[in-house]
Amino acid sequence: MVYLASPQSELLLNGLHYLYQDMTSFSIVIPAQKDLTQDQEFFILEENGITQELKIHDYDKIFSVPGLYEELLMNKLQCNSPRV
Repeated sequence: MVYLASPQSELLLNGLHYLYQDMTSFSIVIPAQKDLTQDQEFFILEENGITQELKIHDYDKIFSVPGLYEELLMNKLQCNSPRV
């Protein structure tokens, strides 16, 4: 599946809407994956003509691309922290 980051994205978090401006243009491909452990899950990032495979939990690299964390984990994978 391919996801393209829009110039302006909306994020819904805990019932509140947030708008953020993407600082870079990128696309995300999440290949079909099965029988992988959590630390093996990956996606393909294309940014400025460069394609690279990143682990979904490689937060240092993910946070280095403005808007990537929000687009990948919050919008596309719809990951939520456990409620306590």
